[in-house]
Amino acid sequence: DYTKTNNPELIKQLKKDFLQTDPNGAMAALRGMAERLEHTAMLKKISVPTLLIFGREDKVTNLDGAKILNDNIPNSKLEIIEKIGHYSNLENSEEFSKILVDFVKVYQNTK
Repeated sequence: DYTKTNNPELIKQLKKDFLQTDPNGAMAALRGMAERLEHTAMLKKISVPTLLIFGREDKVTNLDGAKILNDNIPNSKLEIIEKIGHYSNLENSEEFSKILVDFVKVYQNTK
């Protein structure tokens, strides 16, 4: 909602992008999401540092899902960006990039 109010140009671009999406591809993606199996147990097998970046206002992959991922992936870090939704890298690219760069720097220093 914050982005809809404060970044109408991004909303306009996203709508344009969605309208240009191949309907067959969109249907296949939605079918895949609807039919996917429960794989939470597999998350514990992830053996690399994992960064999870979520928008506080994300209505697609919400914070409950983010916390499940974070609780089940060893060595994961959950970062939440305020006032944004599902497209965190587009809605607040500056904060998203800072979080990502900081994570990579820490990871590089542990090698």
